Amino acid sequence: MKKRILSTITISIMLIGILAFVTGCGNEPDYSSLKLEDYVALAQYKGVTYKLGDATVTDDEIEAEVKTRLDAAAETTVVQEGVVEDGSTINVSYEGKIDGKTFEGGSTESSDIIIGKTSMIDGFVEGLIGKSVGDTVTLNLKFPDDYHSSKVAGKDVVFTVKIKGIKIKTVPELTDEWVAANSKVKTVAEYRESVKSELKKAKQKQNKQTTKTAVWQEVFSKSKIKKYPEDALKHEKAKIIENYKETAEKTYKTTYEDYLKKYMNTTEKKFEKTAEDYAKTIVGQKLVLNAVASKEKLTVSDKEYKKHLEKVLKNAGLDEKSFEKSYKMSIEKYAEKMDWKTSMLYDKVTDKIIELGTQE
Repeated sequence: MKKRILSTITISIMLIGILAFVTGCGNEPDYSSLKLEDYVALAQYKGVTYKLGDATVTDDEIEAEVKTRLDAAAETTVVQEGVVEDGSTINVSYEGKIDGKTFEGGSTESSDIIIGKTSMIDGFVEGLIGKSVGDTVTLNLKFPDDYHSSKVAGKDVVFTVKIKGIKIKTVPELTDEWVAANSKVKTVAEYRESVKSELKKAKQKQNKQTTKTAVWQEVFSKSKIKKYPEDALKHEKAKIIENYKETAEKTYKTTYEDYLKKYMNTTEKKFEKTAEDYAKTIVGQKLVLNAVASKEKLTVSDKEYKKHLEKVLKNAGLDEKSFEKSYKMSIEKYAEKMDWKTSMLYDKVTDKIIELGTQE
């Protein structure tokens, strides 16, 4: 029903630009076994100039972050009276029917909706404004022609919505008492300083990632690919096509052919060429990456890789069993699918380029 479904767990991994998009399909070719000078003319990667962004934190940024944290700590109560207004957070149940029959994903016993923010099909949220808690509202609507599920796209639908309550949020005041109970410091002044320190570290981290991207693009764009290893091209092309097929089937609930036609305005034959070009870009990046790594003797050891997986689990608050339950595969398989080892090598290579470079 909702246009966007958010996963319950998000794990952030730094990947090489477009490599973050492509997943799955077989084992990664071993680039380290290639005679890389036959495939790539590596650009000068030593002495690359770079800038580090400003990490200054302003008072306005501190106050905005404090406000965000206080909002996150707000207590919510549900009241059984009141009128729905723009900005209201309401709890509803609803049942959707097409041609008098319910359909998959069209009904729920409990859903929170923020009027003006929650994304539903046109007319759903708007039809609840001005109604009262306890009301049952009938909405005669129509799914958009380009709705992601082809089973309901363009069809008339009737939703019966029960407004069960309005949620009222009470935001705490920033006091020494609140600070002492909700942080590692004791006073408001100390709390603002700790927020400033955290924001500065976050900016420094973001600045470093921006610099890593810039120096990588500098080296990659000036390197020349002489030829592509055929097995690597086939591997990446297959990954790209598999990813689009999975998107079509799982996200858009349609066939690969229909997805390409309806959402990308192309055919399978034409997309074969697109996927091949895309694969060349990916393989080219990996060739350059491994060429620098080879010259600087940079590798990702099994021990480092294992520690990285353990860190991912810890940061996500998961163990191996709960990860497998959530992702329907082991973390080792998931890491292979997402090509985390390449992203780790990328971090090492870009760190080395910065180390050998010159800051402006």
